[in-house]
Formats: sequence, C-alpha cells, structure tokens
Amino acid sequence: MRMQRDDGSVLCIVGESHASPPSAATGQSLYGPSTTSASLNTAAAFALSATVFRARNMTAYADTLLARALKAWNWAEMNPDVVFNNNSTENNSIGLGAGNQEEDAYTRSMSKLEAACFLFNETLELTFRDYFDGNYQDAHLMEWSFAYPYEPVVQDLLLYYSRMGNASQPIAAQIRNTYRNAMLSNTDNFPAYYAIKDPYMAHMSAYTWGSNAQKGAQGSMFYNMIYFDLYPERNTDSHDAALGYIHYLHGVNPLNMVYLSNMYRHGGDNCVNEFYHSWFCNGSAKWDRVGRSQYGPAPGYLTGGPNPSYNWAECCPGGCGSATNNAACVSETISPPRNQPKQKSYKDFNTSWPLNSWEITENSCGYQVNYLRLLSKFVDINLDCHGDSAGIAYMDTCGICAGGNTGRIPVTDHCSCPAYKRTAFLDTVVCDPPYTSPSGKYTWTASGAYVDSILTKAGCDSILNVYLNIPVINISVIQDGATLQAEASDAVFRWLQCNENYKVMEGAAGQYFKPAASGEYAVEVTQHDCADTSDCYGVEITGIPTNIWWDGLEFYPNPAKASIMIKMPKTYAKTELELTDISGQTFGREVYYSKKELYFSFHVPKGLYLLTLRNNRGEIAVRKIVVE
Repeated sequence: MRMQRDDGSVLCIVGESHASPPSAATGQSLYGPSTTSASLNTAAAFALSATVFRARNMTAYADTLLARALKAWNWAEMNPDVVFNNNSTENNSIGLGAGNQEEDAYTRSMSKLEAACFLFNETLELTFRDYFDGNYQDAHLMEWSFAYPYEPVVQDLLLYYSRMGNASQPIAAQIRNTYRNAMLSNTDNFPAYYAIKDPYMAHMSAYTWGSNAQKGAQGSMFYNMIYFDLYPERNTDSHDAALGYIHYLHGVNPLNMVYLSNMYRHGGDNCVNEFYHSWFCNGSAKWDRVGRSQYGPAPGYLTGGPNPSYNWAECCPGGCGSATNNAACVSETISPPRNQPKQKSYKDFNTSWPLNSWEITENSCGYQVNYLRLLSKFVDINLDCHGDSAGIAYMDTCGICAGGNTGRIPVTDHCSCPAYKRTAFLDTVVCDPPYTSPSGKYTWTASGAYVDSILTKAGCDSILNVYLNIPVINISVIQDGATLQAEASDAVFRWLQCNENYKVMEGAAGQYFKPAASGEYAVEVTQHDCADTSDCYGVEITGIPTNIWWDGLEFYPNPAKASIMIKMPKTYAKTELELTDISGQTFGREVYYSKKELYFSFHVPKGLYLLTLRNNRGEIAVRKIVVE
C-alpha cells in the first residue's frame, strides 16, 4: 500500500540496502516512478486479496483493498504505456533493484487480463468481464494451443476464470478444452510422462536459469487436470505425474540432492548447504555453509537449480581489474556446474562475483511459490477455514468463514448477506409448460424451456443478478439507448445487473426469448429498488416451481462427510453429477451410465454445497448438501 500514490498509480520498484541480518540494514531506499505494469499488477493483487480477506470476514480491510485495486486499474486505463527500466544507464537507474523489472507489451497485457479477471470476480461489474472476454485469446495458451511451464500465472488465470460461476460459459468451455488438449497432446506434457522421457519422472525439455521453479510449475500443470476437473479419467495419472516433480525437488534427481536449504533436522539428507543471498552471505560466521558456520542458512529455501548456461563473469580469468579479483576467478572449480549434463549442471556454492553463483543457487520468491503451490496439493494438515487444526469453522451461506474460533456466528439466511455479493443459488428451475407467471400475465408456451443457475438474492427485497441459460436464438437488451444483440445456436448467456443500467426491451408480452422452433418464451420483468446500489431490472422468480421432476430421488447421508449415495427413481442412459459451492465454484464432477444408485465422493471444506444432477434428457435437479 505504501507503494501506491493518491492518484492510484503504483511505484514500480523499491531498492533497499542489504545487511545480514536484514534488521541491520540502515541505508536509504530508492524508488522507481509509477508505471502501467506496476499499477496493473497491484490492481490484480489487491482485487484477489479482497476476495480472500472478505471470505475471512475481514470486510473493512477487503473494502480498502478493493478500492485501491479500482484506483490502480483506473490510473492504468488512463496511462496505458508508462514504462521504466531500472538498472538502466538511460534512466540513470544503475543499482536500483536487481535485473530489469519492467514488463514487455505481451506480459503487460496479461497483467491487465489478470486484473480484469479478479476485479470482475469481486465486483461483478461487466466492464471487467467484457475486457477479459475481448482479450483472453491473446494469451499464448489460446493463441498457440500450447501449455508449458514458463507461463504458469497466465495459464492458471485462464483456468481460474473458467471456473467462476459468472464467467461467459462458451469462453470458459473453450479455455478448459484448450488446456486439456494441450496437456494431452503437447510433447512435453502427458506424452513425455507416458513415454518415460525422464528416468526421474520429472521431464522438462529445457533447463534454464531457475529450472527448479519450472519443475514446480510443470508439476502443477499436471495437477490442474484434477483441480479444475478437466479429465477425471486421467486423475490417477495426473496425480502421479505431478508427484514426480515433488520427488525430483526432494532428492529423486541425478545428484540425489534435496534442493531445499538446510533440511537435515526435517528429514533431509544431502541438502543444499549454502546459497547466494545477502542474508546468508558468503563468509558469514553464523549463516554461510552448513557445518562451517554456526547455524548455516535458514531451512526450506528452494534454490534456482541446474543451469547449463551458467558461466563466470566475462572478465575471467585474467581481466577483472586486480590480482585479487583475478584470483577469485580460479579460487574454485566451476566444472561442475559447467561441462555437465543438463540435470547435473549444479554446484552447492555461494561465491558471488566474478563466479556468479546466483545463476545456480540464488533463491527467489517466484521459485518458492511454484514449489509451495505444488507441494500444497499433497499435504493435508486438516485445517478449517480459520486455519485451526481439526477446527469446526466453515464457510457459511455468505461465503464467509464462521463458527469455531472465528468469533462470527454463521449466517444461514442469505438475505442477511452483504447486498453487493452474489450470495445464494435458487434451486435450478425447470419450466414445464404450461406455466403462468405469478402475476398471471405471461405464460411459457414451449416445452424444454429452463432457467439454469439463477444467481440472486432469491426471496429477498431485491434481485441483484440473474444468470440465464435458456435455449434461444437471440436476445436483445437496451443499454443507454443502444441495442446489444447476442446470438447463439443453442444458448445465450446474458446478465441483468445493478449499476449497469440495463433496460429490458419493451413489448406486448414483456421481454421475449424466441426459440428455435415455434412459440415464444416470455419472462416477466419487474423493476426493483437496489437501495444503496441503484435501480436495476431483474427477472421475477418468486413462485416458480422447482425440481418438478425426479420424484423419489434420495440422497444420504445428509449432512455428509466425504461421500454421498444417490438413489435414482429410475435408470437413465447418462447422469452427470456436479458439486459446487454457493459461489458457483466446482469441486467435483462425475458421469454415470445406466446406473440407478450413484456413489459420489469428495474432499471439500465444511459448509453448504449444491449437488446438481443432469440426465441425458436435459432434465436437472439440485439438492443442497451440508458437509460436516
């Protein structure tokens, strides 16, 4: 927050003085100016953080973060091309930070895509979704149909969007299909795993500076198949393939090295003994090498890893300015890491210039994050949503952690949830003709019409959002006098949301949805007062019959712990089950063929979930499931 200025812009870098321990640093800090990339990245971070902290009932802090995210976005919108290169002679910035932190045009565009995604998820403002939908195809995953471990943030961002309940569903499906196909067909993904291209079961085609970070990213790419439910038939293979990269970092590699520092007291052997970092600097009496210094470096840091491109400084061996510097060039061997096979291009050392050990052993937050994200998929520490071991806190109806040690009483009435959030699902509605609206004014006249997943404060004083999935040819919505036309052969997804000033087209029978066959679908439109937000239009849903099919459908046990049995009233050729939370996030999906009794297992936090069943006739049933 201290990097953000009053106009919303964000300073691009702070270079701090170094010392060991870091608390001993007393030198000045130097700052770079505000830039577009820094502002966009901060907008994304603040928006996502707002969602996280809001779920932990830290509402005031979440509101602060969201407000700052919006200010950063707005500044970047008005200033789209402000760049600054640190460590640049041209900018008189030599010595400011490490490397060059500025982004190129492509990376900057992806930072904006990320900010738009997280801001839409938090605000539900269509401006952000429209930006995402208009630019997601610029991502290399979509442009090349290729998934690889050098863009994990962008690839994960696209998958994150694809699972949002309010995402444009055709786009979400395209993203999921593209990623799944890339994992199944790209040479270095599943084909490499099945061909055992790496005897250590952690294949990567290239080893570069920071190869251990790419190992973590590649492992997570496999686990994404499970996490985002992209190909359940391959879940076992996805799990095992991902696990191979954890094993590699933990010692299943040609050097038998645990690439984590000083883990001897935590079960490691042949660990990283020293690495390049000013806190644990070369020659430190306390923090240098394990066994030579008093303590060695702190445990658990992931180093950069094998780098076949490593080399000493260009001035070596004899042109580094002094006899002392030239002697440092030959003070120890650099083969290894030079002149070795790719996976053996590593040395356990901490010698800075001119031997440049940072190209091999320097740690990085980016490396650590990739490792921890993958590791987390294989660790079950039995924490509740409040972070308490074996705790009983759970996500309540509002999607906020409550009960247990949170000090917050769980909310069970969604009408009590914050008005600006989508807080409840109405059970899926199936309109079987003839159906007359509550006012008696309109009637559904065609078979098979249905409203799927109405996201609204159902039954409350105001209706905030309505998500329509109705078989139609076209739908017209007027916004500020301009007609917006959307067309699809099977379904059209359209929002009617507060603050967007959408008005429904007037007509003799209200709003029309014209089916592919004959007749008309008419949905009664009622104006509602959204109090603190604005006037808006929503679809009247009170009184519509829900789940009118599947009489005799049985679910047990409910509440459930990790599985549930579903007894069908009869057998269908195909039945699909999907478990979601109340925000629309999917936690599991299974398909059954010609079965009357279905067994569905899951591993989710405690809370309220929705189990949706769809049969091959297009019929839908939804049941609320409590997981305890």
